[in-house]
Amino acid sequence: YISKFDIGQSLVLLDKHVIGIEGLEGTNELIKRCGILYKKYLSNIYQFGPILVKFPKKNQSLDLDMPVIGLDTIKLCANHNFLGVVVSSFGTLVLDKKEIIDFTESNDFYFFSTGG
Repeated sequence: YISKFDIGQSLVLLDKHVIGIEGLEGTNELIKRCGILYKKYLSNIYQFGPILVKFPKKNQSLDLDMPVIGLDTIKLCANHNFLGVVVSSFGTLVLDKKEIIDFTESNDFYFFSTGG
C-alpha cells in the first residue's frame, strides 16, 4: 500500500521525490498534471521522466474499489514523457496485459508488477 493515510491509489515519483498524489480528480488527471509539471519545470534537470505507482490504499476493500490500469493509462503516461509504471501484483487489476507488454516493448517504456 502507498500510505497509512486515506490518499489516492496512485502517486508519481521523479528520482527520489513524490511530485504528485492522486486526489479526487483520478489517475488520468494526475498523469496530465505531473506530465505538464515535468515538461515545464523538470525535464531540463532530470534525465528520465516520472514513474506512475499504482497500489491499493491501506485497508482498501478490493471487492468494491480495486485499483485498475489498462492500455489507455499506459499510453497516457507515455504521451506525457513518463519513464514507466509500477503496479502491485496483489490488489491491482491489469487490463489488456498482453497489449500493455507489446506497447511497452516497442515504445521504450517500462511496466513493472511488484509483490503486494
